[in-house]
Amino acid sequence: MDKVVLSQIEFPATLHLTWSGSPDANYVGEFTVSVGGDVKDKEAIPMKASSNVSQSEVKIRILDSYKIVPLSFTVSDPSGNCPSSMAELKQYVYAKNIPMAPLLIVLFLAPLTREVYFSLGFGGLIGTWILERNLWYAFLRYFDTALTSTIAGGFSKILLFMWLLGGVGGAAIRSGGVKGMGEKAAALVRDSFLGQLVVYLMGFVIFMDDYANTMIVGTALRPVSDRVRVSREKLSFIVDCTASPIAGIMPLSTWIAHEITQIDIGLKAVNWTGDSAYLLFLDSIPYRFYSWFMLIFVLVNILIGRDWAWMYWAEQRARETGEVCEGVRPKVADGTTIENVDKTPSVDPAKEGFTMLQTETHIEVCVKPGIPCRWWNAIIPFFGLVAMFLPLLFYNGATQNGGGIGWDKNARDIIGNADSWATLHWVGGFTVILQMALYAVQYNKEWGGCLLTPRETIDATMNGGIMYFKGGIALLLAFAYADTVKRLQISKWLIDGLGDTSEAGLPPLVFILCAVFSLATGTSWGTMTVFMPAVIPLAVHVGGIDNKQLLTTVISAVLGGAVWGDHCSPVSDTTILSAASSQVSLFDHAKTQLPYAFFTGIMAICFGFAPAGGGAPAGVCILMGLILVPAVHVGLSFIPKFGGPVNIYDPALDGISGQGLPGALASVKSLFKGAKRLSKQETGDA
Repeated sequence: MDKVVLSQIEFPATLHLTWSGSPDANYVGEFTVSVGGDVKDKEAIPMKASSNVSQSEVKIRILDSYKIVPLSFTVSDPSGNCPSSMAELKQYVYAKNIPMAPLLIVLFLAPLTREVYFSLGFGGLIGTWILERNLWYAFLRYFDTALTSTIAGGFSKILLFMWLLGGVGGAAIRSGGVKGMGEKAAALVRDSFLGQLVVYLMGFVIFMDDYANTMIVGTALRPVSDRVRVSREKLSFIVDCTASPIAGIMPLSTWIAHEITQIDIGLKAVNWTGDSAYLLFLDSIPYRFYSWFMLIFVLVNILIGRDWAWMYWAEQRARETGEVCEGVRPKVADGTTIENVDKTPSVDPAKEGFTMLQTETHIEVCVKPGIPCRWWNAIIPFFGLVAMFLPLLFYNGATQNGGGIGWDKNARDIIGNADSWATLHWVGGFTVILQMALYAVQYNKEWGGCLLTPRETIDATMNGGIMYFKGGIALLLAFAYADTVKRLQISKWLIDGLGDTSEAGLPPLVFILCAVFSLATGTSWGTMTVFMPAVIPLAVHVGGIDNKQLLTTVISAVLGGAVWGDHCSPVSDTTILSAASSQVSLFDHAKTQLPYAFFTGIMAICFGFAPAGGGAPAGVCILMGLILVPAVHVGLSFIPKFGGPVNIYDPALDGISGQGLPGALASVKSLFKGAKRLSKQETGDA
């Protein structure tokens, strides 16, 4: 029977007893009905039968259960006048595949409407309708319970940390620190190879958040990459494909809090008694094969200087014609201002290179007029953010969380006992205070006083936090939707449908499911929210509670699939933001990036998730990626009229300075010479 009772929900049911035959007209007997099975009230229920009663009802409540519920009924006559009898009924409520309905709705609506908010909200409402079995009540419960309970839960902690970190980025931009970093980078960029390499390395510097990464790196370095004729398609690709992978694997970022929360939910579902969610998060970092392979791919792509598919044609156009994207060429004079045509968003040239662009989802934050742009005003807060985290995490685990376990324990136990949420909030708050002091002590009457007054720093942090408002709304809808899908027991549906999957086949399958969902919805965090609590029980079912490697690999597969879809989805915030900060059309960005992301995903499945699921060490898988990703990439670039080498352009020569690895090595040598000249100039100025 293809029916199930949905778990975690009590369903009312009625047992109808029909008397077969007619009792003696003079007989009035009292019967008892005992109900066995997965029901709430199992005690004997007294009933009476007479000649004028053909049917009687027994009210019961079926408890939570996923599969078909067998209920047994024993009818007996205490007087002994009638022998006891027993019957069995298999009760069901919904069709077996009903938990997939909200998921399929979102997968259909997201690409059709390109509206993440509508798709997630509608999917959550449909799921609530299934649970409530009444559309009007579903509408009421969605807004008065589902959303409000989500806000009151762990979501509020994530949102607070997002706002704090967004505030740190906003203040760093307002102080001129981010512009100063961009100027330092620009002073060392002499050709197209160094232009791409600096963009790649800047992605590691601004590791704490993918939004901040794409906004800061793309906007600050776009004039530099334009000057050396790097196509904006390539710029947006490097920005996008370093931001999310780096934020996802770093042990300190806006991602970590959300990842740990979802891992913890899944662990509680299987009564996990091993390492904490934070320690499992740390253990899973070597298994983030898609992120590692993508970072390897981007670096190899820059070093070797070969491209294929649409990216190759875009790079050839930029090198040969100077057209960094369709209809846009840098001006000959100094390359710092850009000719904008109707096909690209207009930008105020006075703010070019150091603003957080105002897009549909982000408010503008720009440098305070009249102040010097010092690179250390961004580096010091970012460095302080990192430097404070680990000591405060140890402090929390040793003395704060649950009273602490003391300093005499080993480091793993102390970190395992720590409340990472609290530590992240502490770090964010302390960094904002550090910025207030750092910017206030830099005083000059020519600037009008402080570099930034404490009030100006607070205003900048507030504007920086506002950038995440719409992202927070999307996350709220994703959380509410995920909770609905969880209550519909998608995890048990997965176990029922995928429980026979092999250990080696499970991580690739999870990666593909999460990639498809993330592609359709455009939200990597929403993908984690929906699938992480669902696939952890599945991993335990397939590999057993003691198979920690399979568990960490499946956790990493969720995160990998979420990032892959985030890279490819045209409705993804980071995809949109990367295109906006790089000033290239969203279609051109998605078109040129998709083949590279698809290639890296295939490599991650074949040489990462599948071998690791079968027991191969993470180091071996990463080593295979280091060898095979470059090899296959180069092989594809040799296909005629499909790929090939891309020359290195030097604006000082107004021509080609090299090609491939020899040209890259020559560029690195010129970088060191440029750094020495810059150092001598600074010494002379002093």
